[in-house]
Amino acid sequence: QRQQPKEIFILNDDIRNQITYWKNRRNDCAHSKNNIISVSHVESFWSFMRSNLSKIMVNGSREALLNKIQKHYDYSLTAPNTDISYIINDVSYAIEESDLYSFFDEILNLFKELGDFWWDQIDTYTIFWDKLFDLNEEKITKHLVHFMKANEDLVMAYLAQFPHKVNYFAADTSFIRNLWHSKIFSSSYFYGGHLKLYCALLRNKLIEKEQLTEAHIKIIDKFNNSIPDNDDFYILQESNFFSIFKDYVFDTYFLTNFEKANSLKDIITFYLERFPIDIQIVKSITSIFSNDNYPWHLKDSLNTFFYENPEKRDIFILTLKEHELDSPNYLDSIKEKATQ
Repeated sequence: QRQQPKEIFILNDDIRNQITYWKNRRNDCAHSKNNIISVSHVESFWSFMRSNLSKIMVNGSREALLNKIQKHYDYSLTAPNTDISYIINDVSYAIEESDLYSFFDEILNLFKELGDFWWDQIDTYTIFWDKLFDLNEEKITKHLVHFMKANEDLVMAYLAQFPHKVNYFAADTSFIRNLWHSKIFSSSYFYGGHLKLYCALLRNKLIEKEQLTEAHIKIIDKFNNSIPDNDDFYILQESNFFSIFKDYVFDTYFLTNFEKANSLKDIITFYLERFPIDIQIVKSITSIFSNDNYPWHLKDSLNTFFYENPEKRDIFILTLKEHELDSPNYLDSIKEKATQ
């Protein structure tokens, strides 16, 4: 029995019927049939072509798009940093909504096969997903958010690079809580963007007011050596972050955990530069550096800070004297000046 030949185009019945309709209208024109062909036919045909041309591809739209994407990221065929919009714009036309999730999964697997996805070309690949969001099409955004939330490495790599896009995930309050509670500063992908992601949550008021203190403490516990830029500084200050920071870091046993103390060395000196040094801070730092076992990296940062900011050093020493406290034996920047 003769086998049915393989279809050249993989089309759904709706598009196939529309093509048949326009084939017949073409015949009306070519063979002078009685049916009138007017301007409205031309405009309708143009709308049909704009909506469906991307779906009419040899071997099917999905396979053709995947081949285009693979070719785009093959730098022997396509120059790096070439705009990928010409492919992204086809997604909404070429992929049925019911196939979007599995299509995204194929793309993610393709990226992983192309190389060290998370390290070598993370910026390049996250831009691809961002371009999909920028289409601003509800069906794509809905399925892309769903897909990203199911792929933790992907969503953290994306949000760390594009923190302002966190609003796409705002409807899922459990996801947002898990983001600041467990993911930020826990994922190693694009670590430098995690503070900006936390600030984006604050800026967009995605953390419940009654949970802010808990959130701030969670972030402080996991903080790495990052400092906020001016915009982020203001949103942190507005959300009472630095007040919590002071009470938690300088009024508890926090600095006795040397690993945590060292991981906060940059934000500690950032704080000292911008806020008053009072007896609470002086007592805390003095206590830590009065013994011969102390956080070395924090010590180096504090010494550098006080040498470069003599007015802050003088305030620290004056506070020691006013409260009749001994200078810290193992913080040279203070001890040298205090004993003169």
